[in-house]
Amino acid sequence: MVKLDCYVINLDRKKKDYDRFQKNWDKYFNIKRISAIDHKNCKLKGKECCKKTHLDLMKKIVLENKNDDKFVIIMEDYVYPTESFDKYWNEIVYFINNKNNFNYDLIHLDILLNLDKKNNSISEYNDIFFTYSKGRNAAFMIYNKRFLKHFVNSEKFNEHYKKLDISLDFHGGFTFDNNLKKLTCKELIVRQYTDKISEITGDRGYIRHYDKWYDETSDILNKINIKDKI
Repeated sequence: MVKLDCYVINLDRKKKDYDRFQKNWDKYFNIKRISAIDHKNCKLKGKECCKKTHLDLMKKIVLENKNDDKFVIIMEDYVYPTESFDKYWNEIVYFINNKNNFNYDLIHLDILLNLDKKNNSISEYNDIFFTYSKGRNAAFMIYNKRFLKHFVNSEKFNEHYKKLDISLDFHGGFTFDNNLKKLTCKELIVRQYTDKISEITGDRGYIRHYDKWYDETSDILNKINIKDKI
């Protein structure tokens, strides 16, 4: 199996989370650890620290990463592969390495599709991906480097810096931008651990609902798959 480069965001005080991440993902990736901005060490709130960490990393990649890769993988330390991951991963790797497959902006693997089901347009893209209009979470993202360069150099990127309280994956964030070509796998192949305290809310907050939301997302994907086969 070919190992790809990936960046993983991890708080310095959460070494156990990073160790668990390495155990789950080492066979798939050459892992580059990125220290997350910690709300306990600055005046920003948890949500603002999370978003600024992502934005700073995107800028760093565009400015410093001069390799020939056509994609960039950014992950957070609490995602893990589901039983379906290996079923799709080799095809995903082939897809993102194929020079003919660059008609996309981002591939969203850790995703919740249940937030606005009535207005979420999901349709087939190819044998392994759907396109979607609205999705939440950003803990496993594959960015087309062309898109990332354009985004980092855009006024929209600067606007995100000015509005750190608005998450990248909520209304106003790029995963809700219908003008982008966004892909997600036909099965849910990544989830987040839910046995944690949120660095955003300081408690289990909405994280206690994640398992339910992931199950709802799986049901949405399964129903579309069944419908497409009829």
